[in-house]
Amino acid sequence: MLLYEVLARDRMRDDQHRARREQLARRLVTARRWQRLARYAERRARRAAERL
Repeated sequence: MLLYEVLARDRMRDDQHRARREQLARRLVTARRWQRLARYAERRARRAAERL
């Protein structure tokens, strides 16, 4: 295998690894956002129920 092929495969592997890490990071951010929204909705519903 030629050196440029080895380097290309290594870069491709690094790119795939980086893409997986970025995807995981996006999923974690999305999960945190939904948790925050759920807490907000719960507090708002509780306050509305207390007013009744």
